[in-house]
Amino acid sequence: MRLAWLVAPHLGQVIFLDAREVTMAAPSLGFEDDTHLSKSDVATIQLAEAIVLFVAERFLPALTLAGAAEEIFGLLLVRRGGVPVI
Repeated sequence: MRLAWLVAPHLGQVIFLDAREVTMAAPSLGFEDDTHLSKSDVATIQLAEAIVLFVAERFLPALTLAGAAEEIFGLLLVRRGGVPVI
């Protein structure tokens, strides 16, 4: 089963998640391959975009992306035996 997240609607970027890897498909001219990202890379990108949105005073999407990043980081931390703060 694959889940799709619309990460950057203004760019049409979609991230597809499955159990082992994350594939990011972005619009192209048909000659580019899909980009493979780790879940921590996806969370880092989401957090960076959340900061940009927060500075631009777009608080609701900033909070949404920050929450999504926190969820991924928290699950990765639990897998390593850690305890999430939030």
